[in-house]
Parts: sequence; structure tokens; C-alpha cells
Amino acid sequence: MSVLKANLSANELPTAVVDHGAPLTDAVFSGGVVVNETTGAEVAGTWQFNSTDTPEVGTTTQYPATFTPSDNADCYAALTAQVLPVIETGDDGTTGDDGTTGETDVAVDDDDDDDAVDDEEDDTLTPFVRDHFPNINIDDFNLPNGEGQLVVASENDASVTLQNGVSFILPAGSAINGDGTIIVVDGQRAQLQLPGGGIKFDLPENLVLVPDSALPLSYKPATTIEFMDVADDAWYFDDVNFAVSYGFFRGTNSDQSTFHPDQLMNRSMFVTVLHRLAGSNNQNSAQAFSDVTMQSYYYQAVQWAVSEGLISGYGNGLFGANDSITREQLATIIYRFLQKNGKLKPTQVERGLINDEGAISGYAKSAVDYCVKNGLMNRYPYNNFNPAMFVKRAEAAAIFRNLVEHYASIGK
Repeated sequence: MSVLKANLSANELPTAVVDHGAPLTDAVFSGGVVVNETTGAEVAGTWQFNSTDTPEVGTTTQYPATFTPSDNADCYAALTAQVLPVIETGDDGTTGDDGTTGETDVAVDDDDDDDAVDDEEDDTLTPFVRDHFPNINIDDFNLPNGEGQLVVASENDASVTLQNGVSFILPAGSAINGDGTIIVVDGQRAQLQLPGGGIKFDLPENLVLVPDSALPLSYKPATTIEFMDVADDAWYFDDVNFAVSYGFFRGTNSDQSTFHPDQLMNRSMFVTVLHRLAGSNNQNSAQAFSDVTMQSYYYQAVQWAVSEGLISGYGNGLFGANDSITREQLATIIYRFLQKNGKLKPTQVERGLINDEGAISGYAKSAVDYCVKNGLMNRYPYNNFNPAMFVKRAEAAAIFRNLVEHYASIGK
């Protein structure tokens, strides 16, 4: 006779701390919420890493950990989740071999205070951090441990700016490793600000970012987002991963396992994504729409987009929230967004660039020309733009990535 076991779900992952040089099996877990999927009741128990690896400080590798219920363990199906370990290095006051604490006392020569401080800062920063964050304020961080890691001091957030003008605002407890890897403290969100100010948006919780100088943002998420319906070799894989990892797009079901790349993008979806890029500011429009209620997830996004002049309704009291967005409509919204933020590159209109130019609506001609010429949107075979064609979610993710990187590349 088979026994039907209840499924468990990790609503919140635990924090796993392990001493530097110790195996993962010695990790101490805390926090986390596991529930019975059938009843929704919280289930008590313990976590344990499956691996005996000994990771280095600043690891970005997640390891499988298994949850064991405290009571009636045989009644539940096994639960395993990927957990990122936090490696403790002893700079919290533990004793070193010479009997001193892990903190470093800095002797300053009264006759040459400035030089002594400069020398200390030079020793504090690794070459990567010094070169890539030229204006970093060391006072915002605790001194690095032996691995060259900087940790944001507990009393404040810290802002660090790259040479290209991209800034990260890191919450207390977050770290910058010696190799430049940024690790956001568990349960908190960092922010990213694009060059020139104005555009600042929240990043997803617990994000780990690694340097990549080939990208306009100079950083990329350390892990990829896996969807059942987005193949690794799909032309849009990197675009979807970018859009979801940075929190602009989301999956289409409750467990975030599907993306539906061929689903058509509607007008409310796209202004919501753009609203997230703009920092999700609450801004009310004087115009009310009968198909946009205050309970709608896109209510604030529509209010913001209309008040900014990025999009308008149909003139009959309707916004067309669920109407699929066309390529020329999307190009117009992007163009107006860049224009509003002073991020349009000097570009001369070039007629004849698009074979079906005559099919483009008058209001969209300049926008389409700009988007094609600057690589924000592509043409189809025979140089057709297909302005009335509806945009799929995968296409919208690719266009959105182009928009963010275009904005960042213009600089301060």
C-alpha cells in the first residue's frame, strides 16, 4: 500500500552561515519558512547542506540543502532547495594567532595625517575596487577581512559609482568582494541608478552581481533565471534573463516557472515594466479610465505613464489596458521616455531606412526611425518594420534590455 505524502514548500529560504575553511555540513541555519502546501500550515524542522564542499569567501554558488521536519517526517515528501552560504571570516572580534582581535588598529603619524590616511585607504581597497569605483567612500564600509571584502556599515546604506556613471545603493550588511562581486544582504533590496541621475530602481532581493566590462551596466546577475518554456539556446534567452533578473519582468505563474515568451504583450504590461525602471513612482493623472481600476496591478503604472505623456487613452474613457501593443506604439513610448529624460542621441531622420515606411502612423515615424537607427528595435526581412504587428513578451524583453543599455551607454 502506497502512502500519499504531503508536499512542502519553502516560502522563505533560510540563512546559512559557515566558518571560513569549514565544510558546508558545519553550516548553521537560521530563519526560513517552510509550509505544508495542502494546509498552508508552517512546518518546523532543520536544514542541512547535502555537499561537503568548503567554499571560499564571497562565493556566488548556491548549494542544495535538505529540510527535515521535526515531527512526522515520514508524512512529508522531501524538500530540497538551493541556498547561498554566507562565509564567516572572523573579523567580528574573534582572536587571531597572536592573541589580537580580528580588527586592525591603524597608527597615524600626527605630523603627516593626510599621507597616513591615504596609505590606509590604498591598503584597504583591492586594485579592482580602486579602479572601478574611483570615488568610493571608505567610511561607509567596515574594513575588509583578509579576502579583501568590504561590508557596508550597519548604520547606513552606501552608494558606489562606477566610472561609467552607473551607481549601486547598497543596504547595510551588503558586501563588495575584492574581485568586484556585489552581494546584497539577505532579505534586502539594493538600488541601481543609471548615469545622469533621475532613473533609480529597486533590484530583486538577495541579488548577487558579478562584473562584466563588456556590458553597458558593467555588471550582470551571477545566476540565470530558469523557466520551463525558455530554452537555453533560444535567441531571447539572455534578454529574458536580463529583464527578469533585474526585476523588470516576472514569470507568468505563481511559482515563477513559466515566462510564456510567445504571449502577446499588452499596453498595461509594458507601461508596468517601464514604471519599474523609472522607480515605481506614484504619480496621478487627471484622466480617469473606466478599464483601469484602483485595484488593478497596473493602476499606478498607467497613471504615471499618462501623466508623463508617454501614452494616452483612446479618447472614449478607455485606456485599452488589455489590448495588445503594436510595434509602432511601443517604439513611440520608448522614444518619449528617452526624450523626457534627456537621453535622445543626436540623430538625423533618414527616410528610406524602412521599406514599409508608408504604413507607419504619422505620430510614430520619428520614434520608429530613432529606434531602428539606434538598435533599439530591429527590422524584419526586406527592411520591413511591420508597425501594426503585435509584440510578444520575448520580443518586448529584448527591446527593453536594449532600452536600458542604450540609456546607460549615453552616460552622464
